[in-house]
Amino acid sequence: MPLCIHCVPVALWALVSAPALSQEPAAPVGFFDTFSAETLGWRPQGQGLKATLQPSDLDEDQMLKLDNSASDSQAFVGIAVGEPGALMAFSLMARAEAGTTARVGLHRYQGAIHWEEVEDHWRRVSWEAGAHETVAMWYVAVGPGSVAYVDAVTIAPIELSEAERVARLAAIRAASAQSALEAYRALDLVDPAPGSSVTVGGSFPVGFYTVRPVAGRELGLEGIFRELAEAKVNLLHNSDFEDWPEHTPHYQRLNSDETAREYLDLAHSHGLQVLMGFDRMMVVKGDVTGLQRRARALTDHPGLFGWYLIDEPNLHGAGPEVTLAAREAVRDAGDEHPLAAALCDAATIDGYAPSLDVLITDVYPVSTECLFSLVPHLEIALAATEGRKPVWAAIGVHNQDMHRIAWGGMEHLLTEPRRPTVDEVRCMTYLAIAHGAGGILFYAYDAWRYGQIYDEPVLYEGVKALSRELADLSPWLVGDCVAKGTVTGEMGTMVSYILRGRHQGQSVLVAVNGFCDPSGPVQIDVPGGDGVAVELGPQKVLVRRVPIAD
Repeated sequence: MPLCIHCVPVALWALVSAPALSQEPAAPVGFFDTFSAETLGWRPQGQGLKATLQPSDLDEDQMLKLDNSASDSQAFVGIAVGEPGALMAFSLMARAEAGTTARVGLHRYQGAIHWEEVEDHWRRVSWEAGAHETVAMWYVAVGPGSVAYVDAVTIAPIELSEAERVARLAAIRAASAQSALEAYRALDLVDPAPGSSVTVGGSFPVGFYTVRPVAGRELGLEGIFRELAEAKVNLLHNSDFEDWPEHTPHYQRLNSDETAREYLDLAHSHGLQVLMGFDRMMVVKGDVTGLQRRARALTDHPGLFGWYLIDEPNLHGAGPEVTLAAREAVRDAGDEHPLAAALCDAATIDGYAPSLDVLITDVYPVSTECLFSLVPHLEIALAATEGRKPVWAAIGVHNQDMHRIAWGGMEHLLTEPRRPTVDEVRCMTYLAIAHGAGGILFYAYDAWRYGQIYDEPVLYEGVKALSRELADLSPWLVGDCVAKGTVTGEMGTMVSYILRGRHQGQSVLVAVNGFCDPSGPVQIDVPGGDGVAVELGPQKVLVRRVPIAD
């Protein structure tokens, strides 16, 4: 499933000063004299992990040494505690070997891991999560190459009142805003370089992920393409073309060259272009022959915009050396179309940038994060190529809350999971543009269990209207960046802005408040012209054409 199905920002929970718990923690789930499944229930998992008990230097009991220094993958010890679905507080003391650091994680059965880095002195590591709905397993994880000592483990049920739930969620959002601001201010910022835009037939790229017929909607592919073309969408993606034989019994029907060409034919007949994928395992396994066969089969098609090299490569076993080899294979086949990928981990962007012609960032805030949270990721991607390559933003229109519940154990906070509103989607879209995004891809037309956009008519019509709005602004948005930055208003809230393009003696000004508080008045300078006074309410957008000197 494309786009960040495993990247849930549960680490934010460690950043907030949460309201007091309704119950006292239960007795520790300690480590006794013999570390074994028979006496305690803790079970080691991970090749190369050495888990041993030894006298504790924290208290009079035992501590657990997790030696994963010889392994290049994370390892775990796990235990069954509590009831499925119950909200639990998971806490322990941890330290590293003298003179070193270690990564220690807290994890429930399935989902994300709450990682923290510890030094060579004891400190508390804590996390709250709902137990998996069917299996109440909890794990202590240790990162590759790490040696960690663990003691004083507690895994205890807690309850939140409705007031505590609301306060906890508000605290998480506030912490995300602070964290995003701190990350942004620490960056070396760059502007998109002159001439770095990539267009779709001369227009600003606006597309949808995973455009395909889906059971439950009568409209076939012809009708879907007509509907999107009327909304001035110009780019399509379909993850069916990334499937592999071991994953689907319908591989030949879904992912053959013939099916791909039929999709391209129909898209081209509606004036649409396609960001076409590869069989994902061809990339992961370095199948040069398979990659080149697909590239040669389709490279001459007028409906082909470019190649979606692989989705979130760091999550699918494809390191930078793998994606670079895939790039070289495609280029050696004589194909020169742009190569793109979604990058969900900001720390890995530098490594993947040489493989790509278009970098796509996918950060999906709404219920648990400030909208500004998408900004640092995008700015890091711009800086990775010094602004010389286009960066596009994937904007979530799916129910990411359901993902956070399924993978992050957040049932206790997200009791009414929802999609973003039209206003939130508009804010995120223009916020990305204000920070240099040269294209927008909405995730997704069909997001599987996380929702089909056409099932929410108000949202769907709003996104189609936004697409038309972007098409009307295309003569400016495909132009060079004139000025870009942020300015803080009188009420302390930051406003993001960009002046982009020169067309008919004007530039387009995009100013956005990506926060939950009003900005107060701000002044945005226009090179060679008068300043523009702006005052924006929470998550509001200003788009204005302003005179600009040549």
